[in-house]
Amino acid sequence: MKARFLLLFCCTVLFSACSLYYAVSRVDSKFFSEDQKRLLGKICSVSGYGTGFDEEMNLDYFFVKNQNLINSKNVDKDVLDILKSTGEKNSTGLFERILYLHELSLYVMERHKEIDNWAGYTYINKYLLPSLESYETLLQKNIYSLYTYRQTEAKRKEFAEKISVELRGYWNVDLWQTVR
Repeated sequence: MKARFLLLFCCTVLFSACSLYYAVSRVDSKFFSEDQKRLLGKICSVSGYGTGFDEEMNLDYFFVKNQNLINSKNVDKDVLDILKSTGEKNSTGLFERILYLHELSLYVMERHKEIDNWAGYTYINKYLLPSLESYETLLQKNIYSLYTYRQTEAKRKEFAEKISVELRGYWNVDLWQTVR
């Protein structure tokens, strides 16, 4: 009886320690501001998307939660209503942040290709980018219908240049050759 109790106690302590370790060591994304996270939450709840953060890739991502909701005709109207209530500055700010995330994902994907990390390249290319691109298209369509914002391509180029300068040291190919 004492052995069973001791075994049960040890298992309980072990499981508690594991869950505590996960809670303490968990890394949260700091890519979006709190206001942007709230706006993302509202838009995702009506559009059928979800958001997440991949700690290994250090990238935020979108995923399809409800395909039926995405294909619904009311999605554009609901997203438009949310963007109207938020205001032009916040709406375009979120859209620019999504554009930046897209360019960042492309940059990280290309770095994985350069160092022959095909698992990372394929993961981003096949799993992270398609949902991000469809979410970006949804936002772009609604922002364009609401505001005179037409800087998408100029912003893409600006962000691509900024990302390559900011992350050049982090994605040093020689460093990553030794890590892999």
